[in-house]
Amino acid sequence: VYDVSHTDDQTIRDALKAGKNPIIGSHSGARKVFDHVRNIWDPEIVAMAQKGGVIFQNFYGDFIEDPRGMYEIVNQIDYMVKLLEKPVADGGAGFAKGKGVEYIGMGTDFDGGTNNADANDARYVFRLSKELLARGYTAAEIRKILYENAFRVIDKVQGNASLSYRQGGTATITAAKNSSNICPPVNQVSP
Repeated sequence: VYDVSHTDDQTIRDALKAGKNPIIGSHSGARKVFDHVRNIWDPEIVAMAQKGGVIFQNFYGDFIEDPRGMYEIVNQIDYMVKLLEKPVADGGAGFAKGKGVEYIGMGTDFDGGTNNADANDARYVFRLSKELLARGYTAAEIRKILYENAFRVIDKVQGNASLSYRQGGTATITAAKNSSNICPPVNQVSP
């Protein structure tokens, strides 16, 4: 899975052309909402979603507008969902109403520190669900944001990969067929 967080617009465009797999921004946000170099511009958000990728909203305070809390994090999620549901002629992805949420995830970046008033570590992730519920997101949509969209991308990439391949000519590695196990086993079998 290509991850385009920590890259620039041209790298995102190059990654989109590089293969048939969806790409992700594992901890990014909407640059139109908050202009930080680590956030992603609208055309790249749209292109990533059209290829089946996911933009995982960052919690890091420097990448969201002040006062740097859950409200501001969900502002970015709302913006991206609405962008993806806008008509193509208006710069959106043209997805049907209710489908934009399928390309958004949660990418906290807690290991880098957060300086976020509402969520400095995993103990506070429940606040994301509370804010999403308060704005009218359904439980099914929240599950998509929290983990299901990530699993969809992993399943797609695994499906595009050869289920078994040779490595170094000495062993065959067989990958799990789907991500229903959070940590799928990998079996090594001698040829």
